[in-house]
Amino acid sequence: MSFFNSLLQNVSNSVANLNLSPKRFSLSKESGGEGPGIPIIEEPPGCAVSAQQRGSTGSVGGGTGSAFPKPLPSPSGAAATSIGVPAACGGQMLASPRRAKTLDGPKRVGSFRQMSTVQRQPLMFCRRRLSWPEIDPQATSGVQETDGSFFESYAALSWKLENRRLMAIHEVAEDETPPSEVSVGIKLPPPFRITPKEMESLYVEVLYTITNKVGASSGQFSHYQDELYSYAQKAFNVPDDQHRKYLSIADEEKPPIIVLNVIIIEAEGLEAKDPNGFSDPYCMLGIQPPNTSSPQASSPGSPNIPASSGGHRQGPSSRALSEGGLDPEDSKREHHEKLRKHHSFRLSFKRKDRRETHRDSISSAVPAKFIRATSVRPQTLNPRWNEKFRFDIDDVTSDILHLDIWDHDDESSVFDAVSKLNEVRGVKGLGRFFKQIAQSARSGSQDDFLGCVNIPLVDIPSTGLDCWYKLEARTTRSNIQGRIRLKLWLSTREDRGTSEEDNWSDIRQQERLYSIFIKHEMAKSTTFPWTGELPYVALSILHQHAIQGDITDLQSATIRWLAFSKVPAIDPKILCKILATLENLWSHETLSREEEDWLADSFNIFLDYSLQLVKKHRRLFPPHHRPSMQRLEQLLRSLGMLSTMKAYWKCCPFNKEIRGEVIASLKKGTLELYEENHKQIAGLRGDPDLRIKGLVKLTTSIIVDLQTGFNYYNAVFESANGVPYFCAVYKQFEKMLARDFVKLMESIKMVNDLGQEITALCHQLRSAEFGPESPNVSAGPEIGTSIFELYLSIQEFVNMSSNLADSKSMNVRAYYKWFEPAIDKWLDLSKLKAYNRVKAAMDCTRVCSGDKIVKHSTSSIDVNACFYQMKEFWKQLCWPDIIGAYNLIMKLLDGICGASTFYAQLVQQKLKDTGYYESTGPYKTTDEN
Repeated sequence: MSFFNSLLQNVSNSVANLNLSPKRFSLSKESGGEGPGIPIIEEPPGCAVSAQQRGSTGSVGGGTGSAFPKPLPSPSGAAATSIGVPAACGGQMLASPRRAKTLDGPKRVGSFRQMSTVQRQPLMFCRRRLSWPEIDPQATSGVQETDGSFFESYAALSWKLENRRLMAIHEVAEDETPPSEVSVGIKLPPPFRITPKEMESLYVEVLYTITNKVGASSGQFSHYQDELYSYAQKAFNVPDDQHRKYLSIADEEKPPIIVLNVIIIEAEGLEAKDPNGFSDPYCMLGIQPPNTSSPQASSPGSPNIPASSGGHRQGPSSRALSEGGLDPEDSKREHHEKLRKHHSFRLSFKRKDRRETHRDSISSAVPAKFIRATSVRPQTLNPRWNEKFRFDIDDVTSDILHLDIWDHDDESSVFDAVSKLNEVRGVKGLGRFFKQIAQSARSGSQDDFLGCVNIPLVDIPSTGLDCWYKLEARTTRSNIQGRIRLKLWLSTREDRGTSEEDNWSDIRQQERLYSIFIKHEMAKSTTFPWTGELPYVALSILHQHAIQGDITDLQSATIRWLAFSKVPAIDPKILCKILATLENLWSHETLSREEEDWLADSFNIFLDYSLQLVKKHRRLFPPHHRPSMQRLEQLLRSLGMLSTMKAYWKCCPFNKEIRGEVIASLKKGTLELYEENHKQIAGLRGDPDLRIKGLVKLTTSIIVDLQTGFNYYNAVFESANGVPYFCAVYKQFEKMLARDFVKLMESIKMVNDLGQEITALCHQLRSAEFGPESPNVSAGPEIGTSIFELYLSIQEFVNMSSNLADSKSMNVRAYYKWFEPAIDKWLDLSKLKAYNRVKAAMDCTRVCSGDKIVKHSTSSIDVNACFYQMKEFWKQLCWPDIIGAYNLIMKLLDGICGASTFYAQLVQQKLKDTGYYESTGPYKTTDEN
């Protein structure tokens, strides 16, 4: 530590020996803005120096609120040459200003700097004309007013049109709330109508459906009956007394017949039974009745099926197929249990109670509903059948679906025996038939059996099953492998003498149910548009009605489309989902001809309604209203999806392409918009100038609509269904605008023979052959700014065609040819106006001494501004024809050069009149100055 202490002591002594002044590096606020050696004048108490007077000390911008210099008093003023106290404070001059708050340190010995005792005069700015806006906005020289601001008005046309367009865009942005569809002339789809008698019958059908629920409850369809009754009563708006009456009617109806639908789709991984390493599999399936006498549980067929629910229950009144072909009542229980180990296929041939009286009738035919067999798939271990079977069920709580897979080898096999089932007549014949089946199964090798599956019907949910089931063996010694895929679902049918495949009445009922529930939910909804989501309790009722009516998935998707597409306020996103589901199911299922015609009518109604919305899209879907734009996008996606659907072209083969229909609707809507705006804005008659202004406003509205469409609608239409929105709308506008533009320009007679008159007037100006007023053209040939506003508007419209792929064939591209006489006339007039502007500027100029900083007069600024505005106006015109522009440019240059020469002549004449060129006088110059 002693080393550091000594080092610190040495540094401190060295710094102390420097003798630094504490004032040399002052960082006070007073010294922050002062330079070294500049005195700070203290004002006497009670006296304040104005900012203008402080500004006159020579510090540019110090003390003034503006960035521009203020006009100075005349050089003879005493206040401009000395620093002093204002006269208001006594008027005494300070002989020597007091030095105070300086930052000067001690003077160095031998320095060449010397303090100056002479006061330095402040800088003198030249005296500028008070008409400059940045000096005095209220002062004007009147140079522009001599010709009515001729050049300024033409140079300002560009920003004038820009402001008008911005105002129009702002008005469009403010009007964001879309009107109702009816108010803009949209014809809504036909509403849902139902008579009171049909409503009553449908309500009884709903109560009947709820009372006879089918299938196990699962997922979103697990609702109690009371909940379903309550929702149906609210949706149909039925009083309590009427509800009890209709419920009693539904309870008195005969319960429907439950039907099991089985689709054997495929199997895989089967055991090879033939020498060639393959098998020839086929399936046998049937309904196994309960067996209460031997409650031995069967093996589960799938992980989804509990093992406890798959027990074999067989009552004494049931008849099942045994190994020996005899009924169980005719054999001993021990022998029956032994046979069950060798053969597990037991088929019930029980009948309905109403048919028990015909059991002993030999002449009555036994219907082939107990055993079903698929076709044989030769030489494969992964067969695909995709075959459907239907079974009437007596007791869904106890019956079991049993399925065996066999290898077809023998000439007289189980399959051949089953195929002769329809030939059996009478109960005795059926017993002999089952015995033949068992003997056929035993006659071959035991390896012909490929596996079995047992599925309790009570475990099938209302939504059905579509899953794989592992094949089980008959005994533990059997080597069974593979699995089978089955699709199972329950439905019902009523014994009304109609075909089981004819469910047209159920389909119509389902569509009406959807319409009633949709109407009920829309009445409760507080959002617009309605999202289209039905509550789960409504979906449960519809689901039960669908499965009891055996309505397929494709029919259900068709019904949802028919119901939802008729709702005007529906969210199109729901329609997109329904169309996607309909298209996915179309390749797997089919509809009847009557159902296809029904679907075709629905497609046409929706298409007509959607095309109306597209035609009025500017009003119904404002670009700054986000929900409306989202709805428009989903509507276009629905149309795009519909145009590519197989279902649409199958049902409507003679319809036009939807993309072309959308483009035609856009053109119709654009035409209606143009005619409406033309009637309100450009429908004036009489004065050509008013007609030109009306067409300018119409063109501006078209440009605003095109710009809005390009920024917002174009991307939506192109991404949704590939419609070139901007191209279609622009070409329609171009066609209508070109027609009215040509008609207007043909009616205007432009006087374009001013060349000789203008030349004569300019000659008079040069020779000063005129009186106190400047010469001018007659009132007739004057030209206003409206014709050039129209030119710039049409030019901007044409420039927007750069967004098109092909714009060379448009008629409006040759618009500039109609304005060539007007341009030629303006160039002639601008030459004369420039001469008059030069003369007026020289009249406002006075001769002064040349000891100012600015070495030019204000008249030169006025003349230069005139030439600049002529150049800017020509740049705004941007003449498209480069070759044809040469003559116009020559006229423009001739006017500028002539005015420049005239200005030089006037300057020289004015100097000559004031004696500038005399040998003696105030302007005499020598080598010294």
